[in-house]
Amino acid sequence: MKRRRSGFTLIELAIVLGVIAIIAVTIAGCGGGGGDKISNTPQFATVNMTFQSTTRAPITDIKTMTVTISGSYMNDIVDTFDFDTLATFTKSYQVSVGVNRKFHIDAKNEAGEIIYKGETIKDVIAGVNNVAVDLYTTEEFGKVNVDINIPNVPSSIGPIYGMCFSPYMDGQDPNFLSQIGEQQIVDRLNIIAPWCQAVRSFGCGDGLERIGALAKTKGMYVIIGVWLSDDKPVNDQQISRAIAVASAGGCDAISVGSEVLERGDLSAAELIGYIKQVKDAVSVPVTTADTAKALQVNPTVCAECEEFILANAYPYWEGVPIDQALNSLKSGYESLAASNPGKEIIIGETGWPTSGDTIIQAVANPENARRYFTEVTEWARTNNIKVYWFEAFDESWKAAYEGPQGSAWGIFDKNGIMKQTYRELMF
Repeated sequence: MKRRRSGFTLIELAIVLGVIAIIAVTIAGCGGGGGDKISNTPQFATVNMTFQSTTRAPITDIKTMTVTISGSYMNDIVDTFDFDTLATFTKSYQVSVGVNRKFHIDAKNEAGEIIYKGETIKDVIAGVNNVAVDLYTTEEFGKVNVDINIPNVPSSIGPIYGMCFSPYMDGQDPNFLSQIGEQQIVDRLNIIAPWCQAVRSFGCGDGLERIGALAKTKGMYVIIGVWLSDDKPVNDQQISRAIAVASAGGCDAISVGSEVLERGDLSAAELIGYIKQVKDAVSVPVTTADTAKALQVNPTVCAECEEFILANAYPYWEGVPIDQALNSLKSGYESLAASNPGKEIIIGETGWPTSGDTIIQAVANPENARRYFTEVTEWARTNNIKVYWFEAFDESWKAAYEGPQGSAWGIFDKNGIMKQTYRELMF
């Protein structure tokens, strides 16, 4: 791609400075289940740029070269080195794979003045084969052409198995009984449908009971949620609606309760009573969702779950640093699986906020969210483990209850736009 900058002359100099960049991918993490295995999904690529001068014209005016590589959610790479007109040498850089990577090169003379410069912006993703940079001069000499070849960057992660789906938008709050209309649910489902094959919902009231049937029209596997608390009349209403949804074919499974043991809203015996009530009334599998730790110490609850158990895992809330986050999730998963042979353990919720407070050593930012997403997805696909990512959308109402990070868990922002953090991985 040729770029012409105003203010620079365009008389070509019969000099070619060849720059060849070969990308070799370094894999971060190991892969995992719930879908087809990811093959060579990178976080970073090693870019080897081989500089070789030619003898077709003198280029002794060039004394140093500065290469700058920058882009969203990556640390800028700036490297200045002596340019030997008689030598061939290679410079290696660890470049974050993603979109809109800027390649900028300055060539300076002995006085440190820039005599050639140029840049281009290109995606370092699958399908990009070549980047060309023209280095223009402010002198009458013309320009130097620089080609950067980027062959065979591996494919992105693409669609994932499942997402936790809550359709609340600005101005809506379930604690104030905001009513969710059918069209709003449809609009939100339309956004995520190309990107996952399964969804979890969290309640059967205030319009949320419509989610199951609407999601099934889009070919999704649906686990509807029964929101339980210490309010028995409300619990009875939730269960009644869930049974009605299942009886009408509006779901594939039901999760009775979400972290009620972790919160201490119900005892194990009370939760088991609700699970049995639903099991007796429907023909779809019935389970519950709670933290792996809470489930581990309540084996009678696990025994009552049919076919599978939904285990939630949040290394961020536990203050785990990002480089230990995957191992933290794996440890809880493996312990629960070992205690429940013959039952599928599904990660019912996990994620990492793209902004918010630091919890002990867990830092909420786009880089850590991206790393956690990549490592967990690779591990899950390699091991055929289903994961419901928390969550589909940022929800503004949660900030008032959970702090700023409460509204920053979404793969999509509150307006339904996929965050750049995930766009770079999923496209």
